[in-house]
Amino acid sequence: MVRWIAVSALLSRFKLAEYAKLGLVHAQHDPDEVVKGAAISGLGEVLPSVIDKSLSKDIASFLVKMYENGDNEEYIDYREDAYEGILAAMNISPLERPPANRPLDADLDVDTNMLIAFKRRYLGLED
Repeated sequence: MVRWIAVSALLSRFKLAEYAKLGLVHAQHDPDEVVKGAAISGLGEVLPSVIDKSLSKDIASFLVKMYENGDNEEYIDYREDAYEGILAAMNISPLERPPANRPLDADLDVDTNMLIAFKRRYLGLED
């Protein structure tokens, strides 16, 4: 519970980019699913402010991997968190994001153009 509050506050509430590396560690390795999910979505909140280009690319790659591999059993619980983080990194207001009270519907909720724009901006990738 304490880790969840700390991760949520540092990354999502206060958007402190200096904790991005710690957030990535929690997103990748925290044993608690709630903490891991908060870290994944929170990484998107701080990504635009991360100065270290290598860390920025690592975070963006991680978010894309978690979203694109969302059908894989290992990642399925975190696909929505990753998409939330991607939208946050693209400065999409929480009010404009898919509703949190229902599962993410890839056909209705996912903006593929936004995913492409995210990859271009943070990974330098074309389609």
